[in-house]
Amino acid sequence: MSEGAEHRVHYDRAGHCAIKSTLPNRFGHSTYGSGWAATPLEYLQRLAWHNHIFGDAIAILGIIRGEDYLEVITSQPWITTHSLRGQPFPEELEAYFLESGFERLPIYPNAFYSPGLRLVALDAHEANVLRDENEQLSPIDLVIGEPGPDFAREIAAARRPR
Repeated sequence: MSEGAEHRVHYDRAGHCAIKSTLPNRFGHSTYGSGWAATPLEYLQRLAWHNHIFGDAIAILGIIRGEDYLEVITSQPWITTHSLRGQPFPEELEAYFLESGFERLPIYPNAFYSPGLRLVALDAHEANVLRDENEQLSPIDLVIGEPGPDFAREIAAARRPR
């Protein structure tokens, strides 16, 4: 088991997948704006975007609800990383996002924007995009969603030709 800021992760050997459990009431960052915490609904939408845009197969296994907390349990295909280089080089990461319809957002580190979908992909760094044993790149834990009004204005201003 490993634990990050948002999840506890277990490897399910029988299903060859990662079983992820959000920490109680922790759903990561929001794309609404800087410093915002994601709601459970934003978190679930993020999973749907992962599946739709990047061809992932994240499945919701269940919800654990207590009197004052909520956890979301999911499964995600396990990625066996490449034996020599499990993480992409920065230029490979950028090319991957460009091919997926995103452009780099220079106003924030590790951020990309899809003008076609009007979505941001945040936290898009080498540790959140793995190179598998077939040398394919796979995002595993991006923060994807619609930017809030202030953030959308910042993006529009940053994208204007100078």
